[in-house]
Amino acid sequence: MTLLQSGKPNVARAAEAALLGTAADVHQFVTTGRFEAKHHDDRERVGN
Repeated sequence: MTLLQSGKPNVARAAEAALLGTAADVHQFVTTGRFEAKHHDDRERVGN
């Protein structure tokens, strides 16, 4: 829930989608999805 509230845009969207999805969606977000979303947020922040 913290990442949904305080995460950057891609992390927050991915967290919301996971919470609205299945247990498998939550598991995927926790294990790999949050890192992928953070990577995209970081790239957007530096303009790449």
